Amino acid sequence: MDKPAEQSTSFKREQTVSEQEKRARLISRYIENHVVGENASAGKETEKRIEKHYKDKSPKQKADELYQKLSVFMVRRREESQKRKDAEAQRESYVAAEINPNLISRIKVLISDPEVQRLLPETYGEARVDQLAFRASELVKQWRGLENSVARDTYSLTRLRQDIFQEKIKNEDDIEEAKSEVAELEESISEDRKAKAGIVALEGYEKTPEQADTAAMLHYETLLQYREQLDEGFVWLPSREDIDVRAMKVLESGNPKQTRKGVFFISEPGSGKTEQIRAIARRLTGMDRVKISCGPRTGEPQLLGRGRVFPGATEIEKGTFTDYTKAVSGAWTGYDYSYQEESVRHTAQVVELDEMPKAFENETFFTLAKGFFALKDGDDMPGTDKKVLPGRVLIGSGNIGQHHGPKTFPPALEREFIVIPVDYPEMMRHNPELYEFMLAALLEKGAIQASKQELTPAYNRLELPKDKREVLSDGSVVVATEELIEDPTDKNHGFLYRLAHAVKAVQNSYMARGGENTYIDYTKRDILRYKDHDDDTISVAETGEQIILGTTITLNDITGWMIGYKEEMRKKDAVSLSEWLQTKLKEKVEEKREDHDKLKAIFDYFHLFEEIPEYSDPQPLTPKEIGYLSPRVPRPVEVERPRPENRNKKHESLTPRKEQKYVTKAVLLENGQQVLLREQELSLEDDEVIVLVKVGQGITLGGQTSSFVGTIEDPGSKYNGQPIGALVGETGLHRILNQKELELGMNIYEIETAKKERESLDLELQEYCAVPET
Repeated sequence: MDKPAEQSTSFKREQTVSEQEKRARLISRYIENHVVGENASAGKETEKRIEKHYKDKSPKQKADELYQKLSVFMVRRREESQKRKDAEAQRESYVAAEINPNLISRIKVLISDPEVQRLLPETYGEARVDQLAFRASELVKQWRGLENSVARDTYSLTRLRQDIFQEKIKNEDDIEEAKSEVAELEESISEDRKAKAGIVALEGYEKTPEQADTAAMLHYETLLQYREQLDEGFVWLPSREDIDVRAMKVLESGNPKQTRKGVFFISEPGSGKTEQIRAIARRLTGMDRVKISCGPRTGEPQLLGRGRVFPGATEIEKGTFTDYTKAVSGAWTGYDYSYQEESVRHTAQVVELDEMPKAFENETFFTLAKGFFALKDGDDMPGTDKKVLPGRVLIGSGNIGQHHGPKTFPPALEREFIVIPVDYPEMMRHNPELYEFMLAALLEKGAIQASKQELTPAYNRLELPKDKREVLSDGSVVVATEELIEDPTDKNHGFLYRLAHAVKAVQNSYMARGGENTYIDYTKRDILRYKDHDDDTISVAETGEQIILGTTITLNDITGWMIGYKEEMRKKDAVSLSEWLQTKLKEKVEEKREDHDKLKAIFDYFHLFEEIPEYSDPQPLTPKEIGYLSPRVPRPVEVERPRPENRNKKHESLTPRKEQKYVTKAVLLENGQQVLLREQELSLEDDEVIVLVKVGQGITLGGQTSSFVGTIEDPGSKYNGQPIGALVGETGLHRILNQKELELGMNIYEIETAKKERESLDLELQEYCAVPET
C-alpha cells in the first residue's frame, strides 16, 4: 500500500466492494498461498483429469465440494500440528507426513474457477450461519437451561446419596428428609430429561426448517457427549439410564444401618452390565467396585480372604496373615490385610459377584452370601476381628437358563436379590440407540468421515391433501412431510442404518437361547424365522423356526469395527465404510461355523452382502448433517408461503421502474473549488489485506482530522474519482485524499483489524470450514 499517489489505481469507482466479495478474495488468496502454495500437488496430468471430472458440475456443486476438501485438509493439518507439539513436548524430532497431493490438486482446480471463488463464502459460511442461528434460537436456550438443571441436580443427588450410604447423616429425621430430597431430585432430573428429549423431537413445536435444524444441532451435541462417554468406558444411552434408576430404587430401600437388598443384573455377554455396576459403585462410594469371579468352588478364600505367609518367616504362627484385597472382607471393613492396625478406608465398597449363578450349588458360597445380608453396622466380619463399615452393597451379575446352568435362583437368595434384566441397547424408530451408538463410535474430533448415503436412513416425501394441510404461525402452509421408510431392510436406507437393525436381530436371536428364562419375556422380541432350501442354504421367512444363535455382536465388537475404519481412512487406498463393515461381517460369519448359515441369512435379509455402490469420496459431515442422521430428529416440513393479498386496486403503472442512480451533491474543497460528491464506501486492497473505508471513517493527517464521505463524481474535474473527506471543525470544507494518505491517516484500529483479519483467516477456516474440537 505504499504506491505513489499518482499511480494509485486500486480505488473501486464502479461499485462498493461488498463484504461477500471481500471474504471471497481473502479466502481465495489464503487457499492459493497457504494450502496450494505450501503443499505439493499431483501434477498437470492429474489436474487435467480432475478438470474433466468437474466439467459438467455447477459452480454451487463445485463450491460445496471445495468446502468439503478444505475440511479434509484442515483436519489433516491440525492432526499434524498436534503430533508436532507432542513430539516437541517429548523433545523428539518430527517430520510431517505429506498431505495427499491429489487432494491439493483437487483444491487447486476447484479454486481456479472464478464462480467457485465467488460462491465459496456462501458455502463455507453455512456452518457459521448455522451456528449463529443456533445460538440465537429460543429452543437452544430452553435446552441449555434444562441441561444445566440436570447437571446441577445430578451433582446434588450424587453428594446426597453418598452422605446417606456412608451414614454421614445421623439423625432419623434428617435421614428421612434426605430420602425425600433424593426422590424430588430424581423426579426433577427425569422431567428435565424428558423435556430435553421433547425439544429434540419438536414435541409441541412447529417442524419448520429453522426449528428442525436447531433440533439436529442439539442432537449432535448429545452424540458428542456419547463419544466422550465412550472414551471413559460407558455410554449413558436412555435405556442405560432407565436400568440405573431401577437399580438405585432397590439399593436405596431399607434401613441404611443394615446390609441392603442386592441387585442381580441378568444379561448376556457384552450388554454393558459390568460398566453399569462400575458407574453405580463410583456414584455411591467414589471408588471402583470389588469384583469377585464366581464359580463352583467359590468359598472362603474368595469371599473372606486368602491366607498368606510373610517372606522369610520362620514360625507359621508369626509369619502368616490374611489378604483381604479382592474379597468381601476387605471391601466391607476397609482393611487390606489382617495385620493392619487401622483401616485404610472409612466406608464400604460395592461388591460385584460376577457370574454368581455358577456358584449357586456351592453350599459354602450359599451360606456366606446369605449371612452377608444379616450384617449390621459395627458387626464383626465373619472370620475376622474387623468391624463392618456403613454403605454395604452386593450386586450380582450373570444369566440364568438351561445353557447357563441352574434355571432359577435358590429361594433363600432370591429373597435377598432383586433381578433386573439388562438387554442390549434398543433399536427402534423412536429410540434408535444402537444406531446412535455406532454414530458416536464413528465420531472423530467432532466429525464423521464417510459418505452420507451410506449412513443415513431413508425417507419418503408425503404430499398432504388440501384438507389435511396445517397453517403455521407465520401463515405458511404445510404441503408435504418426510416420513421414515418403516421397513429396516429397504435398500434405500444407508448401510449403517441397516447394519444397526441387523445387529439387533443377531442379539435377539442370541438372547432367545434362554427362552425358558422366567425373568425375560422373549416372546415379545422380534426374532427372525427361517426356511430351508434344497441347496442346503436357509433364508429369512415370515413363517418357520426361529433363528437361534450361539453367538452375538457386542458393543465392544462394534467399537472395534469403528476404530478399525478410522485407522483404515489413514491409508492411501482406503475402502468405504460400507466395504469395511461388510468385511467385518464376513469375518464374523466365517469364524462361527455352527452359526454360519443363520448369520448369513440375517445379513442377507438386510442386504448387507450385496455389491456396495460406488459412493462419493468420504467427507466430514457438518454438525447439522450428523444430527439429522438420527430418525429421532424430525425432518422439516415443506411449506408454501402465503401469497400477497389481492386488494383489488387498479394497477398504477405497467411501466417498469427505472434503476435508481447514485445521488451526488455539490461540496466545497478547501481551495475554494466546487465539485460533485458521491457518497459511498471505498475499497483499498493490495496483496496482503482488503480494507473497507466507510462513510464517516475518521482520517487523521498532520494533526488535521477529516471524516471520509465518498468520492468525487465530476467528469469535468481533475479530481474525478478521488476520495474526499470533510474537514472536522471547518464546516462545509472538504479535502482530497489519496491512497497513501488514507492508509496513513485511517484510524489505526481499522488497519490493524484488517491485518488481523487476514492473519486469523486460518483459525476462522478451522472453525467454520473444518470440524469443531471435541
